Amino acid sequence: MRLGDILRLAARRTPRKIAIVADDRELAYAEFDRQANRFAHLLAGAGVVKGDRVACILFNGPEYAVVHFGNARAGSVLVHVSPAYAAPEIARIVERTRPRILVVDETVLDKVAGLAERTLVVSSREGACAFERAISEQPDNAPDIDIDPAAPVAMTFTGGTTGEPKGAVVSHAARHVSAWTTAIEHRLAGNDVTGIVTPMYHAIGLMIWYQATVLAGCTSVVFRKWNAMEFVEGVERHGISSVFLVPVQARDLLKAPAADLRRLRSLRNVGAGGAATSPGLIADFGSALPHCDYTDHYGQSETGPLTILKPWEASERPGSIGRPAVGVDLRIVDEAGE
Repeated sequence: MRLGDILRLAARRTPRKIAIVADDRELAYAEFDRQANRFAHLLAGAGVVKGDRVACILFNGPEYAVVHFGNARAGSVLVHVSPAYAAPEIARIVERTRPRILVVDETVLDKVAGLAERTLVVSSREGACAFERAISEQPDNAPDIDIDPAAPVAMTFTGGTTGEPKGAVVSHAARHVSAWTTAIEHRLAGNDVTGIVTPMYHAIGLMIWYQATVLAGCTSVVFRKWNAMEFVEGVERHGISSVFLVPVQARDLLKAPAADLRRLRSLRNVGAGGAATSPGLIADFGSALPHCDYTDHYGQSETGPLTILKPWEASERPGSIGRPAVGVDLRIVDEAGE
């Protein structure tokens, strides 16, 4: 199955349900689906064809989600670039990937001057209006493009052990499997309200966690950047029930005053990944939020989820990264391959 089908099927099931909440904006699944189609047509009208690259340099927001799924329906490869990168780092990535279009947040325009023939600006001051105007004249229907599920759909840049960002290319089918695995392992359901706080330019934030929330038909509350107190307020206001954090964010949450932690009563599961979780953090989290599970999630940008440490296994196997995730086949070998 192709990545764009994740949104198509969710919109068919619950077209009027709110898919995205961001600040004071709401986007229903049906309109989300139409906007993804419009962006795909915008790319085609700009001469983007299957296999071309489109670079995305955005902070978290509804526009990022639309660009992600719209790109998938256009058959192009979305190059995810951190807006926190310095101008020379962005220039090197653009030089290596040669995108036809840059989709950028207005705050990083000075970093991308002259790097591409066409730049589509997402204005944080004007909110959704600026982006929606750019795609508003495009057709609502999905473009008629035959896309091979094995074709590449995205490239995320990861420093890994080297520190130098390198591109990891993934296919439609691979990320569809990742979404299913994550939804199952984190027990996502359509009545969940999920928090999107990890950066969407990273594989964890978008192609593992956010895609899984769309697959399950959740309402997602999208935070532009991480702030522990703003997250606490968001949980209380929207009834967020499940979220994915990196361990440092989980620790930030525990540092909130005890009175604020009581505002997290709707939170039932925290998934954590992107870095090693210490057994001490899991124990501290369980003491502070006994009603909330801590599901440790290990994977790679190149592969998606690999292992899951279930909440009920953490005390039995401290320091473990868990068992193979659903749909994952692992083998442990020595240096000789045995």
